Amino acid sequence: MHSSSYPDDLFPSMLNSSSVELLSGSILNVILPSDTDAIELLIISTIMQAFFYGLYFASFLLSMRWLLFDDREFKIRKPIKWPLVITCATLNLLLALDFTFSLDLILAYYRGDDTPAISNAVVVVADCLIILITDVVLIYRCWVVYSRQWHIIYFPLGLWLCDIGCMAAFVYWSIGLIIGSITSSEIYQTVFFISLTVYICTILINVYATSVIIVRIRKVARQTNNSTSGGTLHFVIRIVAESGFLFTLMTGLVLISLILSRVWPESANFQVVLSAVNFPVIGIAFNLILIRTSQQRSNSEPDKKQVSSIHFQERNTDVMSRIYDGYGESNLEDLEIKKVLVP
Repeated sequence: MHSSSYPDDLFPSMLNSSSVELLSGSILNVILPSDTDAIELLIISTIMQAFFYGLYFASFLLSMRWLLFDDREFKIRKPIKWPLVITCATLNLLLALDFTFSLDLILAYYRGDDTPAISNAVVVVADCLIILITDVVLIYRCWVVYSRQWHIIYFPLGLWLCDIGCMAAFVYWSIGLIIGSITSSEIYQTVFFISLTVYICTILINVYATSVIIVRIRKVARQTNNSTSGGTLHFVIRIVAESGFLFTLMTGLVLISLILSRVWPESANFQVVLSAVNFPVIGIAFNLILIRTSQQRSNSEPDKKQVSSIHFQERNTDVMSRIYDGYGESNLEDLEIKKVLVP
């Protein structure tokens, strides 16, 4: 995690370089050659990270617009869903810290300085918290959609607790690097396998939770006779599936590049770029659910004078409200409500 030099017999030389350094770019450990080609690669990865962080920040502003303001007018929403607002704001702060201190690490590498241990620790902690927050929110949504049945989330919750243990080790090692009690060479092999564990766990959490949420919504959609509510549910399914696919694809590519780096050192070039854009993409996938469901709700929301109340089966209505409440996008205040307002 801290920048240090390693003998050539430990890591093969890359890009005709005889000296190799370890640069910790977030949780993923990237092997880079200390030559001009590496500097060019870092510049490219920085540009990519800045671009995707810009996209993330735009999605953050849009999500806050829908969370804080009324659907049709720019007036404060009542009530404001503060847990979601705080979650979005926290992710934005963590991603800003990740980008800022990652840039500091890259500049240190460019200047030939030792990697700042404090900057490295901030990046590691920020990345750990980003993964933990996005995973636990997805688990919570799964729990809510299934009427708060705990047995549904035993599996992803166990994986999430495993992630906490792994990330606690990352934080411990980062502190050790700051105070000088350990060196990078002492923990490199262990960090590699724990990194594998973290990525595998977060992919399994995403695939499992996304799949069971979709199954639940599809079941409700089949039981709903009203075409409007059924169409809305199918739209929610598409949003959940697309965001889940984006998250899984990005994290899966990072995992593959991490594994390939052990047998094909040149693949570290892909690691540099993928690790730079991975966490902004996770933030984008998180915000897209909020933005798209809010836009759909706004487009389908009728003028108050033309609203009519339509009765549905109590069970279907209750589950529908839970689906929206789980994604923070419902105007229904009571989970036991027996009517849904539709156009």
